[in-house]
Amino acid sequence: MHRVLQQTVSVLTSASIVFGVAAPALAAPAPVTIEDCKVLKDADVRDKIRELTETALVGELKDIDYKRLVDARWPEARMDQRIDESIDAAVAMLRADKSWLDRAYSNVSQETAERYAIEVAERAYGSKEFKDALSELADLVGKIIGARIEKSTEKVSGPVIACVQTTLQTRYGDALSQVFARETEQSIRVNPTGASAKIDAADLAFQGGATISGIILVVTRQVIARMIAGIGTRIAGAVATRIISSFAGLVGLALIASDLYNAGDGVFPLIAERMKSADSKELIKTEIVKVLQTEVTQQLEPIGRETAERIHALWLDFRQKYDKLLSLADQYPTFAAFLKDRKIDQLGRLGRIAQIIINGEGEKRIEWRTADGSLNLALLDLDDNGVAIAEDQKSIDAALKWSQLAGGKLDLVARYGLHKLLAPDAVSKEQLQKLLSLDDKLVITRIAGIEAAARDLLLGLPATQLREIGRRLTESELTAFSDYQRLLSPEAARRVAREIGDNPGAMKVLSEGTVKTGIMNSRDQLAAIDMVLRAPSPIPDIMRVANDFDMTTDGRVDWRLFWRRHMFIVIIVVIFGLVMLAMLRRLVLGRPAR
Repeated sequence: MHRVLQQTVSVLTSASIVFGVAAPALAAPAPVTIEDCKVLKDADVRDKIRELTETALVGELKDIDYKRLVDARWPEARMDQRIDESIDAAVAMLRADKSWLDRAYSNVSQETAERYAIEVAERAYGSKEFKDALSELADLVGKIIGARIEKSTEKVSGPVIACVQTTLQTRYGDALSQVFARETEQSIRVNPTGASAKIDAADLAFQGGATISGIILVVTRQVIARMIAGIGTRIAGAVATRIISSFAGLVGLALIASDLYNAGDGVFPLIAERMKSADSKELIKTEIVKVLQTEVTQQLEPIGRETAERIHALWLDFRQKYDKLLSLADQYPTFAAFLKDRKIDQLGRLGRIAQIIINGEGEKRIEWRTADGSLNLALLDLDDNGVAIAEDQKSIDAALKWSQLAGGKLDLVARYGLHKLLAPDAVSKEQLQKLLSLDDKLVITRIAGIEAAARDLLLGLPATQLREIGRRLTESELTAFSDYQRLLSPEAARRVAREIGDNPGAMKVLSEGTVKTGIMNSRDQLAAIDMVLRAPSPIPDIMRVANDFDMTTDGRVDWRLFWRRHMFIVIIVVIFGLVMLAMLRRLVLGRPAR
């Protein structure tokens, strides 16, 4: 908002002078002092903004020489030529509508001459060509005035900005007052090419016709439209009256001084001559000034009121956006003093941190945390990533723990979502650093998501190996792998690690609950692992089956593994045995009697 009045006065003044109107002198309101602004209350902001706006408008409008500017742009708009062309066209059209006798009669009839003068004036000054000329003149004058206003924007923007900033600075400190100025400047687009700090993009932005300049532009166009629609009749009446007054004593002599041929032109040449005269064109300028002076003067008050309302709307939006910080400062003096010492780049995070505390602990905790320094600690230690973690965890303390644990890598914790998978107390600083060093989101989240004991063991592996198995194994498989490494004998654990390194797919079998239990319960774990991982043979190896059966029966390998490995052979043997028993029974006992 660093030049709020720049846009307001610039466009308003352009509207006022776009047609060379000399605005009437208005009584300027009493000046507003800095002391007034220091004690300004929210309820008085609207009136104060309006007062300051009116003061600036009056100051900018009172010294502009609109007449001189219109005279300067008059030739560029080719007003003389275009007025003459409009008159010639009107004369030609009306002359063609009149008979020779009617035209000749106008030379000796005062009443007829006057009627013709009025008709020519109305047609000429009501024509599209004349209205287009007026529009072009308005545009040219408006550009000149706009350029002049641009140079004086600093002095007219000062009052509103200084007052509102002083109000905020006195109550809430420098940071909030600067945020209001910058956000409002961005919203009304006073300085579109300047580099202004982004607090929160476009939160206060109005679009299109809702900007201050847009509102005044609409009013300006309404003034132009009303002027062009009604001024033709007014100019026609004024010019015709002047021409008629000049006819006295001339009309009756016209026929005597002319031959019969020229008498057929009637009074039209005289009308055209008078309408094209310098006096008539000066009269046109005067009439433009009169009409626009009335129109623009009537619009000054609504423009000033609407401008003040829009600036006040920016104030209300600012109050709403930072309502929590402002209301806390109004309620708690300790927090108000803390807020005054903040920097601009801290305000956004402070608002979010305060909301987290209120939601999780209650509003009164804000005052306590301000007093014990924990609010300041959170503001200093938690960047945007830390605040995001606090919002997810609904706890400032949890986010602070993550900040201390991660150090300068808190952004990685937030990026990988580790705070959603782990408690900060569940991992050491060294383990977290190693986990983050894997630089692979899939691996990191898989390892973070497994049980603590399994994770601790995996984080003890070399980073290269850990990254490799993390990519190939699922979370359940990683947990099983970790259990094998923790619970098996060293030789058996190495055997599993070696097998998984060569064939990660084997972990799918090893992670089955029955297999895992069977291996753990086997006295000979190496033999148990070999039984599970042995490649299947297309033809059953009777010796292998017999050997496995021996290891199972003497307790070296858990029976679950034998059953899983040789289930079909066992079923076939059982069926075969039952058949043989049935046959033996029949041989011994004979066929049962019917």
